[in-house]
Amino acid sequence: MAGSTVAAHSRLNGSLKPGADLAPSLVAQDAEPAVLGALIVDGELMGVVDKIIVGADFHEQHYASLYDALRYLYERGEPIDKVSVAQELRRRNVLDEVGGLDLLTQLLGAVPTTASVEYYARIVRTASDRRKLLSWLRSIALRVTAGDELDPIVAEIGALPIEIASAHTSPAHAAELRCIAPRDVLIRRPKWLMLGRIPLGEFQTLDGEGGIGKTTAVLDVIAAATAGLALPDGSALDKPLIAIVLAEEDSLSMLKARLIVAGADLDRVRFVDDVQYRDGRPNTPFSLPANAPQLERLIRETGADIVYIDSLFSHFDVALDSHRSQDARAVCRPLADIAHTTGAAILATRHWAKTAGPAASRGLGSADIRNVARSVISFGKHPMRFDDEGIYVAAVSKSNCGPRVDALLYRIEPTPFKYDNGEAFEGGIGRIVWLGTDSTTADEIAGPLETSEERSDRSEAREMIVDLLSSGAKTAADIEERRLRTGIAKRTLERARRDLRGEGVIDRHGGGVAGSVYWSLAARDAQQNANDSTERHRPRGGERGEECPIVAPSGSQGIAAALAFDPRGDSSMTARTSRTQSYLGRAQASDTTKTSVFYQNEPSDDEAIES
Repeated sequence: MAGSTVAAHSRLNGSLKPGADLAPSLVAQDAEPAVLGALIVDGELMGVVDKIIVGADFHEQHYASLYDALRYLYERGEPIDKVSVAQELRRRNVLDEVGGLDLLTQLLGAVPTTASVEYYARIVRTASDRRKLLSWLRSIALRVTAGDELDPIVAEIGALPIEIASAHTSPAHAAELRCIAPRDVLIRRPKWLMLGRIPLGEFQTLDGEGGIGKTTAVLDVIAAATAGLALPDGSALDKPLIAIVLAEEDSLSMLKARLIVAGADLDRVRFVDDVQYRDGRPNTPFSLPANAPQLERLIRETGADIVYIDSLFSHFDVALDSHRSQDARAVCRPLADIAHTTGAAILATRHWAKTAGPAASRGLGSADIRNVARSVISFGKHPMRFDDEGIYVAAVSKSNCGPRVDALLYRIEPTPFKYDNGEAFEGGIGRIVWLGTDSTTADEIAGPLETSEERSDRSEAREMIVDLLSSGAKTAADIEERRLRTGIAKRTLERARRDLRGEGVIDRHGGGVAGSVYWSLAARDAQQNANDSTERHRPRGGERGEECPIVAPSGSQGIAAALAFDPRGDSSMTARTSRTQSYLGRAQASDTTKTSVFYQNEPSDDEAIES
């Protein structure tokens, strides 16, 4: 009987081999070449396809060999195109076997649209599962016919092959743990739109109070990216990008106006209006998570690199509660997955709660929104500037994949604008002027703004430190003793010390395992004496690290008073933006002023001045 069973298995396997006359439902004749062609056109689609099929799912062996080669190139992070694929097949000595360059050319012509690659892959998977199931059922029938013991056969019937069950049974019966060997996991270098601030291929939230220019700032970034201009951090892109913007319908005209003022290439921007249906149903507003698949399809069809959702909560399904963890994850998790598989940066704005507190806890909605996001930027008023100066901060509050960077500073300038009918827009359209960077943190802008009394206390602490160090270097204990005698709060002293160090007025020495910490005036300040009416600070503008002289009055406003003044002695901000000359991303000084509009502190160390 054993011999008859083996023979029967041989006949079974032979009947399902490539080239056998199989029913159409068992062979994905058109879908197999469509999947391979789509992967050659856009190799990043492998991230989607690889979750659905493996090489063995292809009925044609030469297609299976080609898929394995494509997957190998993808996992190594190498480009996928006709030339690289041919080289890999040649390296494997199977180029002629799979059909040579002619096959690759034919496959490129077999792709109706790369946007449907997931659909094609599922057709391939279904046909493969049908063949596996048929083979399994025939094996059972042959064993029964051959007279094998029934008990093991019955037990096997109750155990449907796992790979088929997981794809075609209800979720309760289809669950299994998918394991990946560490050696098969690639450590990929993150891709950035702006290093340390906006990662590509990730979901990110932009948090802050209303009316501080979050949307205007994001649109300015989109404008620069689509027009190939310098970004706010001064970096440049290899090529212009494509952006998708989702917003409330009644705000689209204002968004267009802001993009025009910012210099965007409107041909590279797409507004999502609503969701339309092919079956004649009325159009509906875009809603998450229901329309996440349509968003992914649009990203692939347009080749978008940036997706901006303004705002996140306005696109929640009406039945969901943004404060519930499971509802928040139901919306944000698909966005994160779409970002990963498409490589696009998905940005969504979120308002802060009214009460002050740490940046991590101020965002409205569930904390899981922040947990899902790989990066968070907080927007707010500068905590050390007078309210009426309109200086705002964009500080990275969370970054799981990049280096620490300083906060970007900006203000909003009204720009003359006309409606389509030629009438002037009263008050103009707001345009972002980037003012450089400093070390302000997200928690500082999320907390309450500094009061005039606190500003005075900090000014007093700054003067105390400079006065003490003007006679020579002092230990941390010396500074702590003077603090106690003057009654200055420890936190105030620490912030003043950080400001002075960031401006290059004082230096920190020593420390480590056995060394003592002591402080001194920076060399140039020690030479000219800190009691002079003017001081030389070290702001950063223009080229990173360039030293610019800034003249600041002394007296009631303190040493520099954490403000950047122009040489004429007033505190007016005179910078204007130029799209052709980059000053940390398009900010340059006007008139005869050749100086930073604001200073940038060095990354601060948060240690206290220890006694």
